[in-house]
Parts: sequence; structure tokens; C-alpha cells
Amino acid sequence: MKKVLLSGCSLSAASGWGAADYYEDPRCWYNILAKKHQFDLHNIAYGGHSNRGIIHRASQMTLMNSYDLVVVALTSDNRVWYWRDKDPLDFVTMVGGNIFNAKNSLEHQALKIMSAEFNNHLNEIERDLTNLILLQQHLNTKSVPMLLVNFSNFVTTISNILKDNSVVSQDELLLNTNHTRINLSVYYKRMSKLASMLELTHSVGVDKGLLTHAIDLADDNMHPGEKSNQIFADIISNAINKIYE
Repeated sequence: MKKVLLSGCSLSAASGWGAADYYEDPRCWYNILAKKHQFDLHNIAYGGHSNRGIIHRASQMTLMNSYDLVVVALTSDNRVWYWRDKDPLDFVTMVGGNIFNAKNSLEHQALKIMSAEFNNHLNEIERDLTNLILLQQHLNTKSVPMLLVNFSNFVTTISNILKDNSVVSQDELLLNTNHTRINLSVYYKRMSKLASMLELTHSVGVDKGLLTHAIDLADDNMHPGEKSNQIFADIISNAINKIYE
């Protein structure tokens, strides 16, 4: 029986049925796969997780444990987590324009400012991409395959950046706070080099996130439903078969 690690967000956790920490619903795509392929599944997905958290947790677990397959299920690239200084288990999350777990209105307003002024979208993606590549390379040294499952827009955002690189003119410049002229093409070239290092042989949802295949909703009327989860399971199962064929 293969030991499999799954790291992701709510799409790989409760998926709209039951409590946030309930992973046993047989309608969830990962449980369908675990039953079909007879996996010993270790699911560390958590609702609201950012890509940074998803990749970090997968890296941490693969350093401390041995697995036969690691599934990294990426989410939207607009999520940021902040951990409280006095309680390492307490956190605030920013998901798009929404803030969760703020203690009071002042804290909520401060995070709104953070989100608007200090959440550099491209730098977040660059950091996550770097960490994802390092995780993949680490697993390669152990001959452990990594299956990249792109649910939302992370990989497609990278693709769009690389496409934009082809139309960036030499005159397109960015002014920083010191009024130093920085050619944007230098940034795009760095992103392009990084992206070329990410191995996508074992991946699904690269061209379009898997959420584009969703056709129904779960009980919470937010997450993809039973039919959608079956579609996800079929797509991901095909990718798993290719790994072991």
C-alpha cells in the first residue's frame, strides 16, 4: 500500500461537507482516489490555506517522514496568512479582499491597509514558485514523485506573466521609492528562468485550474459538489496512472 501525502486548501479537506477538520466524507475526490488506488492517505490540507502554507507544510512533512507520492494541490494566489506573536497556533487570514479571525475593528482595518498597500502579488508568486521548485528537487533526490494539482490560478498566473514577457518593451520601466529606474524585463526574465525549472510532467490543471470543471455545489453552496469531485478524481486518477504505468 502506497503512503501518500496530500497538502492543499479546503478543496482538498472538508470540501463543503461537515466540519473544517472532517476528512472522511466519501464524496471528496481524495477519498475516491484513496479507495480506488488503495492509498494510505495522509491528508494535511486545511481550509483557507495559502500556497505558501500548502508548499511549506508539504516540505516540512517530507523532511520528517517518508512517502511514496506527494500531492501538492495549489489554490488561489491571493491568500496570505499572519501568525500571532504570542500564540504560534493563532492566525489571521486574508483571502482576496476578505479578512478572517481579526480580533477587533482596529486590527481588521490594519490588515485591510496591509492587503491594499503591502501585498505584492508578483513577489508572492515568485517566492511560492521558488519553494515549489525546491520541494520538487528535494523529492527527486529521494525518487519520490510529486503530483502538482492546480485547482485555481497559480500556474496560469505564472503562464500569463511569461506571456507578458514577450510584449514588455525596453522602455517599460518601474519606478521604486528611490526613483531608481528598474527595467521590468529583468524581473520577467528571472520569473521565466524559475518557471522553466518547474517540472510539469506529473501535473493537472496547468492550462486551466480544475475548478473550471466544476458543475455542482456541495452542502455549503460554495465548494464543488459530488459530481464535480468525481470529475476531479477521474482527472487526477489518470495523472496517477501515468506516474505508475
